[in-house]
Amino acid sequence: MDVTITNSVLVRPARDTSSEEIWLSNADLILTKCYACTTYIYRSIEEPDIFTDSNIEDLGDFSSVSKLSSLAITVDCTQSITSLPLLLYQVTKFRCGGVAIGVAINHIIADGMSSLHFVNTWCDLAHGLDVMVHPYLDRTLLQARNRPETFFPHLDCAYLFQHSLKRFRLTKEQLNCLKEKARENSSKEAFTTFIALSAHIWKCACISGNLLKQQETKLYIPINGRERVHPVLPCGYFANFGQGKPLFMGVQKNAPEGYCFIKPNSEDDGSLIIEMTLRSDRMDRFRKLLYQF
Repeated sequence: MDVTITNSVLVRPARDTSSEEIWLSNADLILTKCYACTTYIYRSIEEPDIFTDSNIEDLGDFSSVSKLSSLAITVDCTQSITSLPLLLYQVTKFRCGGVAIGVAINHIIADGMSSLHFVNTWCDLAHGLDVMVHPYLDRTLLQARNRPETFFPHLDCAYLFQHSLKRFRLTKEQLNCLKEKARENSSKEAFTTFIALSAHIWKCACISGNLLKQQETKLYIPINGRERVHPVLPCGYFANFGQGKPLFMGVQKNAPEGYCFIKPNSEDDGSLIIEMTLRSDRMDRFRKLLYQF
């Protein structure tokens, strides 16, 4: 999809901001040169900055990452961290009147929950509404007494192969079938959709990688821990750890191999969208295994 950039603007604060340094927790320092990139697609909007001759319908079911790549923001993360912008956004208008908004938030200042908090608050302000929850920026609540250090290489974080991002859809009927299959093979009466689907994705990823039966694997699940720590973090804790409802919302940047995002389908039909990043030579087998219950 070809787009034409018609305008680029640097947005500065309306008034001077505080120059006080903000302490970063270990969780913030994990992703020092990375952006949380998402794209929101709507039916109509006015006065965009970037134009394309395509229609929303040309994107199909939004499963093609290559078609959506021109709607996302690319950031050169080889620069010094002090020169990297905190936030970038790109507005693209379609010939049919629809619009796509690509958002990239520096991951060192916001995780997924905080990013959505920012976007939702941005939409409220654009509609003339008040800020529902103000961001809480004091991160010393997670400050450790003794900051740990590691002195050995983490080989599990070394990515040596080309990987790609693919989207898959599981209908409500398929999810119910998966949960029923899990119940048949266990003494437990029922499983939640998240547990059944997470286990199935993990199993498919392991099989597609031709792992040995005795080979150990690790499943890492980020959670919203704001209400799980003691004391509980305040509402609006901002860190890591518009036009009505979007027609589409999804990740627009390849995450490291093995990253998986599960989100509800925008049609509210009970189906779920799986965004999976795997080695490119394993993706086809993963897709086949995913739909085998």
